[in-house]
Amino acid sequence: MHWSVPWSDLMMVMFVFFAILFYCKKAESEPQEKVVTEYRAASMELYEEPFLTEPDFNFVSPRKIYQSSKMVVKETDLDNVEVVLQDDQSVKVSVLGPMLFDLGKAELRPETKNFLNAMAEVIKQNSYEIQVVGHTDDYPVSTELFPSNWELSAVRATKVARYLIEHGNLQPGRFTVIGHSKYRPRRPNTSNDSKALNRRVEIIITRNEFRG
Repeated sequence: MHWSVPWSDLMMVMFVFFAILFYCKKAESEPQEKVVTEYRAASMELYEEPFLTEPDFNFVSPRKIYQSSKMVVKETDLDNVEVVLQDDQSVKVSVLGPMLFDLGKAELRPETKNFLNAMAEVIKQNSYEIQVVGHTDDYPVSTELFPSNWELSAVRATKVARYLIEHGNLQPGRFTVIGHSKYRPRRPNTSNDSKALNRRVEIIITRNEFRG
């Protein structure tokens, strides 16, 4: 047999082999091109819907509210004020003792108004619902204005809420006023110091967005 016969057979085999590689490579590239085309089309659709990617500029983190509230306490140099970041991410500012009100009364003390003005500015920076909660000690109250500790705790909370709303130009619908009377003490009412801690008003900045 002449040498050119097997050589030509070898050339034919090589041609078929490279032809198969070519078509396999082409088959692999076609799905990728299709994916790229679909991705570009999806990207154009997202670009045409700006509200899908618009950031929420109204969001204020619980940590920032907590830090701002702590700064208010520091700058106003008040004692017996506690700021706590709670498990539900709400921020509770507890004004303890006779700082806000004299014993048995519900008129705001003048020296605390700078503190409330600063807290109103903190609240103004977000749109969350606010709870203002009043507490008393177990000293019995029975006057024409306050027949019981229920009325006293509720009116004190109301006074704080109204001050924040009026001096901070805040939406009243954001506020809920609660009076717990003497029934949620921080400590047993066994001493004057404990009673002073139980008399308090709490300003709670919740994580519930006000939708009014």
